Amino acid sequence: MTIDLSEEEERDEVCAFCRAPVVTTGEEEVVRLNKLVEKDHAHACHMLAGLYAQGILGLPQNDQKANELCLKAGELGNADAQNFLATSYRLGRGGVEIDMKKSNHFVELAAMNGSLEARHNLANAEADKGNITRSVRHLTLAARAGFKQSVDQLKRGVRIGFVTEEQYETALRAYQKTQDNNEECYEGYCY
Repeated sequence: MTIDLSEEEERDEVCAFCRAPVVTTGEEEVVRLNKLVEKDHAHACHMLAGLYAQGILGLPQNDQKANELCLKAGELGNADAQNFLATSYRLGRGGVEIDMKKSNHFVELAAMNGSLEARHNLANAEADKGNITRSVRHLTLAARAGFKQSVDQLKRGVRIGFVTEEQYETALRAYQKTQDNNEECYEGYCY
């Protein structure tokens, strides 16, 4: 079967999933995200929150709006949004008071929902509390799933004496295997 060039070009200009035309401007992206947010699309809520947090694509920088959108996305199960909220409560960002209990709640939810960055952050929180065994366990899980920062921290743990050579090597081999098995990794998620 031959496909003439115009059909191929037309196919490249629509979304492979929803067949909607590909957005070409920031305004179109914001309009599309807002429509998806109205339909309770978790990823769109998180994406729009990021635009507000950065104040880009014509949107004002608004951490409070970003937190509201992340709360909605988090309620819909978006791990990245839950991790964003954990950071907001840890730093007192976006009109929320510093609340370590809420921060810990959201980072735990994010880790349970698959955020490797949150799992890594949970390891740091456990280390800060003196729970080294739990910290190493979280770092190992994140490293084995493909999170490079956790591998690096485990390596530092070997030098300090909190991590055994065997623990590090096991996590490193698993990390390398995830890298071999996955074409791309982005922000702690492998596709």
